[in-house]
Amino acid sequence: ALADRAQPPDTAPCGAPGGPGTPVLSFTYVPPLGSWDVMKGQASHVVPASYAIALYIHVPNYGWVKKPHFDGIIDIACDGSWSSEYVTGGNDAMADRLTAYLIPRTYGPPPVDKASDLPAELDMNSKAKATFTR
Repeated sequence: ALADRAQPPDTAPCGAPGGPGTPVLSFTYVPPLGSWDVMKGQASHVVPASYAIALYIHVPNYGWVKKPHFDGIIDIACDGSWSSEYVTGGNDAMADRLTAYLIPRTYGPPPVDKASDLPAELDMNSKAKATFTR
């Protein structure tokens, strides 16, 4: 689900999955190459209502692009889980690298399209990151 910046994903407050600790972000399911399946992940040690996921994919012969939309962020559920489409057209299903950033909701991740590298500001503004190569 795409986040609506004015509406946190959960109306009831929930605590940080995994309790206090260093924020962790991981992929729990990455679709196989060529698949249009939804990808899934897990965020731990952060309060979900205060954080979101910024997802970027690298498509061969195209570059890095923000998903699922240039201005979208991905909500984190109370249990820390998150999911997102990553195929929105073109050769997205052939993405060879996927990177997700755990970002504060107050940070607007940059829209990226056809980039050779991801902006350094993503590492500077995120609490954790997960990368998957397939």
